[in-house]
Formats: sequence, C-alpha cells, structure tokens
Amino acid sequence: MNPIRIIYTPIPQAGFSEQWCTAVEAILDRHELSRLASYKHKTLKHRFLLGRLLIKTEVSRRLHCEPKDVRLAYSANGKPYVRAHPELAISISHCDSWVAVALASENMGIDIESLMRSGEPWNNAARLLNTSVAVTLKQVGIFGTTVPAMFGAIWCCMESQVKVKDSSVFSERKLMLPAHFIKGKTYAIECDNNQPFSAAAYTIGDAILAVALKGSFSAEAFANRIVLEENLASVDYDNGKKKREHPNPFLMMTGTQS
Repeated sequence: MNPIRIIYTPIPQAGFSEQWCTAVEAILDRHELSRLASYKHKTLKHRFLLGRLLIKTEVSRRLHCEPKDVRLAYSANGKPYVRAHPELAISISHCDSWVAVALASENMGIDIESLMRSGEPWNNAARLLNTSVAVTLKQVGIFGTTVPAMFGAIWCCMESQVKVKDSSVFSERKLMLPAHFIKGKTYAIECDNNQPFSAAAYTIGDAILAVALKGSFSAEAFANRIVLEENLASVDYDNGKKKREHPNPFLMMTGTQS
C-alpha cells in the first residue's frame, strides 16, 4: 500500500518578496487568482500562495507535468481534489507559522494548528467540542502533557477527520468521545457509530499536525503509513529540501466501532 506523504514548511516571519509572489501567481488558474485577490491581508495571501505552490509542485511531480497544468477543484464543503485525477487524494492546511499539504492514493485529511492560540479555547472545550473532551482535559497531568497541547491534538484530529469525511466541524465535534488512554502515546476515541476512523497528531515546531484515515489501525501500523517531510519551499523548493527524522507522535487517536 502506498504511503501517505505529508510535506510541511514554515512561513517566514518576514513574508515573501514581490518577485516570489509573482512567480507563484504564474501557476494559478483564474479561479485561484480571484480567490487570492479576495484576501485583504498580505499574510493570508502568502499562506494561500505557499499552499498552492506546495500542492501543485508535489502533484506535478506525481503526474509528470508542470505545476501550472495542475487544476484543482473543490467539493461543496471545500475539500480540494485534482480535477483530472480525482483518484489522487490531496489535503491542504495552514496556521500562522506553517503550511502543510498531503498526497495519497486513498482518502485522508490533514490539519495543522498553532499551539499559541489566542483566547485559550481549551477553557471552552465543552462548548467547542463536548463535555467528554472537557473532562478528559482535566486529567491531562496523568498523561505527561499540557492542556493546550492535548486540546490542540484533539482539535486537529477532529479537523482532519472532518476532511476525510468531507463533512463539517459543526457535525463532527460532538462525535469526539474519549474512550481510552495509553500513557504518553496512544489515545483512542469513538469517532463514529458506523465507520471507524484513525488519526495521529505530531508536534511540528510550535504547531500540531494531524492526519486522519478511514479504518482502525494500531499505532505502529498507522505510523508506518505516514511519511513526513519538511520542505523549505520559502527559500528554494529543490535545494532547500530537508528530510529529517520522522517526528515522534504526540499521541495516536484511533476511532472504533461501538
């Protein structure tokens, strides 16, 4: 079975030069250019450009074409796919400091969120997710982590599951029902009464990145499916590529049937 490749790259604090932006805009189609123009803030424009640069370059390498020839389309819920190759699964996510994309030959989803989230949303976990998650966060000391990190991991896993199902946060957030912990590594949840989903969260610098798949997997089997690569696309896509050790999972979440 083919691996699920996840490529992530930091967003430089200084942003990108006009020359870089112009070069990336050349690979966008008219719909993407229109979407780019709708962003009012430069940081949002840069995130969008970097995400499209990453995914289009990776897809073009898989399909042996030019990045500008890769055309993306979107489902009603905003899930992207390659217009001429819907069998190739893709996913795109970004936060304040990172952009991540993923490619696979099977349905999957990724999400990346900063650990430095304003407003301390974990204090409203019962409202944002559900009461079971809120209770679990009160036990966080047992598992050797912090409330913000655990909330971020649970949230990212939920968001990545939303992308697998092509659903919405509103309909999925109440399905995150904590079921079992294995200290430090594994966290099992019941995601759906009819279909099991598995997700793993990883610490990436000052962020948490999660990937979700349909089906139940052991932590080891899941980890063996994932290939994580850092790519310094903001500097030089080819020469800036760095393959590092597979990051240690922050925690593993496995959906089970009831």
